[in-house]
Amino acid sequence: MKGKSQIQVAIRLDLKYEEVMKAYDEYLSLQRIRSFETMYKTYKNYRSDILLIIDKIRYHKISAQEFNQ
Repeated sequence: MKGKSQIQVAIRLDLKYEEVMKAYDEYLSLQRIRSFETMYKTYKNYRSDILLIIDKIRYHKISAQEFNQ
């Protein structure tokens, strides 16, 4: 069903809303994994810095807004 929207596919396959949402959630999860993998490979020289920034944001040592300034 290449080139069809999710709604068109769901209608064509007679899928229930819950089935469509589960499949779409799985798709988004795979996309995030691919994005992370790309970032991980592309920015390998900056990994420790990136993780340090993430930890600072996570543990409220710096806000995302402060980081963006």
